[in-house]
Amino acid sequence: MQRWSNGRMRATVHRVLPPLEGPPGAKRQSITFFQLLNYDASVSVLPECLALGATPKYEPRSVAEWQKERLSGFYLPPDQRDVNKCWYNYNA
Repeated sequence: MQRWSNGRMRATVHRVLPPLEGPPGAKRQSITFFQLLNYDASVSVLPECLALGATPKYEPRSVAEWQKERLSGFYLPPDQRDVNKCWYNYNA
């Protein structure tokens, strides 16, 4: 959504917190849901989200290209990671 909306809709940071109530160390359950596009789908800024004459913040990319770029930051030592390529810093 962030890429489609040219940054108007920000991606949320994934975070899991312990339960607010109950004994310390209480078990919790969470359910995740991820919606993925086809690998060959092209993702680009929607015309409705771009002001007249404005330049898109994001270049059009296939989902495969985007995933490869985002995951590449995970496999380097922390002091060498490009924070722009790591999920935990997506909104930095």
